[in-house]
Amino acid sequence: SKWRGLRRLTVEVQIRSVLDHAWAEIEHELVYKAGMEFPPDYRRRFSAVAGAFEILENELLTLRADRRSLIERHRDTYAAGKDVGRRLDAGRLVAAMCVLYQSPSLGWLQYEERGVRPLVTAPAAQRALEAVGIVTFGQLRTALTRKRVEHRLEDCASLKGILVADLTHFEVLALLVGHRDPGVLRERLPELLQLPSVAAALYERTP
Repeated sequence: SKWRGLRRLTVEVQIRSVLDHAWAEIEHELVYKAGMEFPPDYRRRFSAVAGAFEILENELLTLRADRRSLIERHRDTYAAGKDVGRRLDAGRLVAAMCVLYQSPSLGWLQYEERGVRPLVTAPAAQRALEAVGIVTFGQLRTALTRKRVEHRLEDCASLKGILVADLTHFEVLALLVGHRDPGVLRERLPELLQLPSVAAALYERTP
């Protein structure tokens, strides 16, 4: 095998956050590449800045957790049948899709858990829905039960060999927006048109 020579090699894999990486770059530039011997006061100040970076990273993690908690509260509110007429924002859209298309459907929260960049951002999807006249949870729920939209969803699921309930939130929203106004989909969510099943369900079906 061509990899035989690598069998006895030992490697180290470093996993670090974006801030960890940024700080490593700064430290490498200011200390190691400088080729200088620094006095203790300089090193103490440098360590203090490193500590500030750690505090910042912890705060960012806390803010991310708080953001998820807010989305989960919106989800519970919608599931209880409340606030259905309140205007959607990006967080409420994420929550709404979690209620309307539950697990194992994939959406923004699941992508976030996996550390994967979603196909489109929630704000972009919310603005696209707004452009086709869907601005509340109630309107979104009603729009997704229209027969022609249901047919689009069924076509897309059939092409993938799955159930409608297993479509991703991105596919569902793409089909809804594209059904209402293909131009809005092309302009605001062009990434979703790259999905073959979405394009086929929208453009190959006879209305």
